[in-house]
Amino acid sequence: MAETYDFPPDLIAAQRAFWEADRRVHELADTLPPSLEMTDEQHDELNRLRAARMDALKALNHHSWWGGTGGRHVREVALKKAARGEG
Repeated sequence: MAETYDFPPDLIAAQRAFWEADRRVHELADTLPPSLEMTDEQHDELNRLRAARMDALKALNHHSWWGGTGGRHVREVALKKAARGEG
């Protein structure tokens, strides 16, 4: 039987924030021309969204809950399921 975890709400929120930031990057990137044809404004907006995504990833990965012992991959999979409302 799979182990269950009691994820803190802010960790679930951090996972969701990363997904949202990642979605925004992909959404914008899908509408942009090749990088050599982008305007400075388009480059700036893409860089801003990428920086926000990196900040969200750092908040997720540096959360104190990950300080537990071993099995991080299993816990990451369980967190993603919980953040999607599956667990």
